[in-house]
Amino acid sequence: MSDRSTHSKLQHLHDALVADLENFRDRLPADVDEISEAYERYVRIIALLIQTLEKLLRIDAQNKINNRSLNDVQTRRDIISQIEHRLAQVTKNERSKGNP
Repeated sequence: MSDRSTHSKLQHLHDALVADLENFRDRLPADVDEISEAYERYVRIIALLIQTLEKLLRIDAQNKINNRSLNDVQTRRDIISQIEHRLAQVTKNERSKGNP
């Protein structure tokens, strides 16, 4: 699947989630039990919105890098920065698991 196709599908999903969130607010039930279920759905929608937004941002960042020439100094810095960030995340995860 191409980056453009993935981006398009994620953008469509993100837009649908935003519309679903707006519909949710317009149709909030009056019954307390139904409100609890509705809020659970609301939280799930927000979680999905966050995930799709993160993926869209990641694709946009990768597209910016891919559109530069490999010899470009800024491209090299961005690639190194991404690698450093990933290594920091791995180190953080290992420390949180109790591994030195």
